[in-house]
Amino acid sequence: MDGAFDEFNRHFGGRILIYTELAEAFPASKAIFEDNIAKIKKAQKILDQIVEDYEEIEPTDEPMMV
Repeated sequence: MDGAFDEFNRHFGGRILIYTELAEAFPASKAIFEDNIAKIKKAQKILDQIVEDYEEIEPTDEPMMV
């Protein structure tokens, strides 16, 4: 499971790099790229929280009680 989320984070990191380079290359559109970067970082935080929550669940826990 961690491998899948690591792959998401690598993908997000690549997107951030691309948007950063585009923002530098096209200053008139910088605000748009910065907005996209903020959205990606928010998605990363959400995924990190999902991983933390998932790791806290014990295999013996009742799924409906978590």
